[in-house]
Amino acid sequence: MAQSHGRQKRAAKQKKRRQARKEAKARQAPKPEQRRAEPPKRSGPHGKPLHAELAAEIGYDANRVLGSQQWLALDEREQLARVATYHERALPSNQQPPSIPRHAGMHVIVENQLASGEPPETSAALQRLFAEGLSRHDALHAIGWVLTEHMGQAMKAQEPVDAERYAQDLSQLTVDRWLSKAADKP
Repeated sequence: MAQSHGRQKRAAKQKKRRQARKEAKARQAPKPEQRRAEPPKRSGPHGKPLHAELAAEIGYDANRVLGSQQWLALDEREQLARVATYHERALPSNQQPPSIPRHAGMHVIVENQLASGEPPETSAALQRLFAEGLSRHDALHAIGWVLTEHMGQAMKAQEPVDAERYAQDLSQLTVDRWLSKAADKP
C-alpha cells in the first residue's frame, strides 16, 4: 500500500513537472530550424547525464545513447553488471530501485531491443517519449513498464509473451498513459 502511494505521489510530481515544462516550452517555442535533434534534457536524477569520467569507468549511462554494436557485443552478465553499477553509483540511495538486479534486467532487455532494432516499436516509443519531454532514462522506465506488464501476464498464463500485443502497446505508449498506469497499479 505504501509503495502504491509512493508511486502515485511520484507520478503526480512527474506529471506536474511535465506540465510546467510544456507551458514553459510553449512560451519559448523554437523555430523549426532551431530545434535540436537530441531530446530535451531535464533536471532530476534520471535526467542528468553522468560526468564523463564516471560514465567511462562504469561503461554505461542510461541518459546517453549506446553504440549498438559495442553494447550487443558484451556478455549479458557484463551488461547487467554495468547497469547495476550505474544505479548503485549514479543515483542517491533514496532513489535506487528496491531490487537492483531485477531493475538492471529490465534495463538490459530494453537496451538490447533498442540496440538490435527488434521490435522496431521500442525505438519508436523511445523517440515519442523524448518528444514528450522524458529523459532517456525515464523513457527506458516507461518502456520497461510495458515490458514487465507483458512478462508478468505471460508468466501467470505460463505462455510466451504475445509479441504482437507487446508491439501494439509500445505503439500506444505515451507519457500520460505510462503515468496513469503507474498511478493505478497497486
